[in-house]
Amino acid sequence: MRRISAHYIFPGDGPLLKYGILEVDADGTILNIRDTGGIPEEFHGVEFYNGILIPGLVNAHCHLELSHLKGRVISAPGLVPFLDSVLAFRAEVCPYEVMEQADLNMEAEGIVAVGDISNTDHSFPVKQKSRLYYHSFLEGAAMDPLWSEKVMTRLRGLARGLEHYGLKGSLCPHAPYSVSDELFEKLLEESLHTGLPVSVHHQESFHEDLLFLKKEGDFVSFIEQQYPGFTTWIPPGKSSFDHLLPFFSRFPRLLLVHNTYSNPERLGSIAGLSDSVALVLCPRSNLMLEGRLPDVEGLSRTGLRIALGTDSLASNHELSIVSEMKVLQDAFPEIALTTLLQWATLNGAWALGLESCLGSFTPGYRPGINLVENADLQALRLLEKTRIRRIL
Repeated sequence: MRRISAHYIFPGDGPLLKYGILEVDADGTILNIRDTGGIPEEFHGVEFYNGILIPGLVNAHCHLELSHLKGRVISAPGLVPFLDSVLAFRAEVCPYEVMEQADLNMEAEGIVAVGDISNTDHSFPVKQKSRLYYHSFLEGAAMDPLWSEKVMTRLRGLARGLEHYGLKGSLCPHAPYSVSDELFEKLLEESLHTGLPVSVHHQESFHEDLLFLKKEGDFVSFIEQQYPGFTTWIPPGKSSFDHLLPFFSRFPRLLLVHNTYSNPERLGSIAGLSDSVALVLCPRSNLMLEGRLPDVEGLSRTGLRIALGTDSLASNHELSIVSEMKVLQDAFPEIALTTLLQWATLNGAWALGLESCLGSFTPGYRPGINLVENADLQALRLLEKTRIRRIL
């Protein structure tokens, strides 16, 4: 058994413990967490670290298969130009070693679990060998209702491939602007059958609501290029969220990802969503693509769980959750460090359906142990030089 202590321990599901002590089995299983009442205790063999001990981090939104596009996607500001640029590379297969390096970099950043978008099976061999836990969101898109069954057949084929590699995953819609109501219904039925979490890109661009309200904005021509039959589509005359709420409210566990333009008041007004919906924020990607962040203050008041993701290396410089936390802290200094840490650990674990084994220092769990180094331990703030070091 190891006894590990630090200036603070963040347990994941409670307040900071000053000079707390973790008792850990040889395989990393948490045996006990001792609250010393803030008074250092002398125990034989206690390992003491300068900083804050936290559970392993969760990257709730990533695209491992786009790792080869780092620094290659050059576009005008805005989501639609970015999507056009990414689609130009759709025939390329990301080299195995590039995905493997991205995976190793996430491990070095203290990440223990990843919610990863998969449009292909290219990343499956990397995930099989990885020491990280991956939940693969097998993503489908088709605005033409006649394509719905074809898309479901493709996704089920991907699911069989995922099972062949011994990996976990679920079928999910790409985004409101790329999935017909008919396909949403089929994916909802699948989710109700499996009970697994589902991810959807949500409110990443203000053009999304322009499309649903008036059939205007950049998405119109973008979708028409993909689906010629879209010319007959009639906009519902309401926001994408309100239009899809009958679906969103029925998924057993739903990740709404990005939320750059989400309306906190509307999200907070829907009773029951907090039991099944997590909001996943990818701040560095939002800044790169849209030049703005979500209303994080407002979103934090909705009562919905917030988790953190990195998005892909096509829209980010690195896959680092601590870097995402630094961006949020700088932009919203009123958000406490403990809140950011909970978003990055326990809430991320909940989003992926892993709250019974990861995200907190609960006895019996094996969440991994990270040390937050070079933080301001007086003000409890992250600094530019703050980094994560894996302890276990």
